[in-house]
Amino acid sequence: MKNLLLAVALLFATSMMFAQGFRSEGPEGPNGCDGCSIDQLSRDGAYYGFDNLSYITQNDDHNYANITQEGFGNFSDITQGEHEVAIIKQTGSWNYHLQIDEGHHNSIFVTQYGVGNYAKQVVTGDESDHNEAKVEQTGFKNMSFQEQKGDHNEAKVEQTNNSFWGLFFDNGNYAEQYQDGDHNKAIIKQEGQDNAAKQKQLGDDNFALAVQKGEDNISVQEQYGNSSYFENRSKTIQIGEDNTACVYQTTVAATRLGWFGIPGSMGDNYSKVLQLGDDNTAIVHQTNSLFAH
Repeated sequence: MKNLLLAVALLFATSMMFAQGFRSEGPEGPNGCDGCSIDQLSRDGAYYGFDNLSYITQNDDHNYANITQEGFGNFSDITQGEHEVAIIKQTGSWNYHLQIDEGHHNSIFVTQYGVGNYAKQVVTGDESDHNEAKVEQTGFKNMSFQEQKGDHNEAKVEQTNNSFWGLFFDNGNYAEQYQDGDHNKAIIKQEGQDNAAKQKQLGDDNFALAVQKGEDNISVQEQYGNSSYFENRSKTIQIGEDNTACVYQTTVAATRLGWFGIPGSMGDNYSKVLQLGDDNTAIVHQTNSLFAH
């Protein structure tokens, strides 16, 4: 068994940069980690025809949308406001779902079974709090992007790739989640091989969990804290061989000790990596900046 754990705790700010995040805005992590980079995928959408199209726009509050698509082309486009619920189930063929919510207390549930798969969900707007987004994908080209702005939000992705050669050789699952705010939770669970999971959180008192079962998987988790008493927590579980786990956590300069006339940060970082199997690598970078920069 050749597990490698490299934990680097950096007391002061560094100039190291990480692989490109979900969005261009916000800080970036270190770039000096061998094997930490993810080949970032992007797909704004696709539709290959053969019917099954759906568009729903709900501009006011307390609305409900339910879409079920079985059969070929599939495609769903939903726009909602506040206090909304959306349930999307796509079975068979190309699949593809895009949803944009502007507001708070929204719940989105997406289930995709078979072939193309792709889900992108974005929650924007000021004070977009208490939102929940969940994606479940099974079979072939699984890909999920979720973005949430605001506090007390939860994003979750579950992906299982049951092969058929990944519809011709892109055999792994791919998931990205980005959250900007406090008290948020991000979870990615993947089963298969050659999976990639990326989670990025800006804010305080956030929690990120990545669980991967299989071989040749990579997980990257980035957390950037603000001036706060709260800690950010990261947990990675990988079961299998030749997996890589990368964690980057930093607490930006704070003034919580201002009553002593000392600028500093009371926020803490917590990281736990569990790897079961051979030839795995775990890399953790934790930075606590004591002075403004």
